Amino acid sequence: MDSNLQKYMALLKTVEYGSFTKAAESLGYTQSSVSKMIADLEQEWHISLLERSRNGVQITAEGMALLPYAQSLVNDYRLLRERVADTDDCS
Repeated sequence: MDSNLQKYMALLKTVEYGSFTKAAESLGYTQSSVSKMIADLEQEWHISLLERSRNGVQITAEGMALLPYAQSLVNDYRLLRERVADTDDCS
C-alpha cells in the first residue's frame, strides 16, 4: 500500500477516535508511528491538521477542510481493491 494512503488512513482513524493510541490500535500500528504519519502530512502540507492536548486530539479547521478529500481517496482505494479482488475471482 502506498505510504501516503497509510497516512490518510491514520489521519481518518485519529480524527474518528480522537486519539493516536486508539487509531494505532485499530490500524495495527504503534502510537508513535501514527503520530509520525500525521506529523509528516502536516510538514508536507505546511498546515496543522490536529490540535494535540492531554485529553487527546481534535481536528483543526484546516484539517476539517481537507478531511473529505482524504476520505474520498481512502474510499476509492478500498473500492479499487474490491474490484481487483472481484476480477481475480473471475479469472
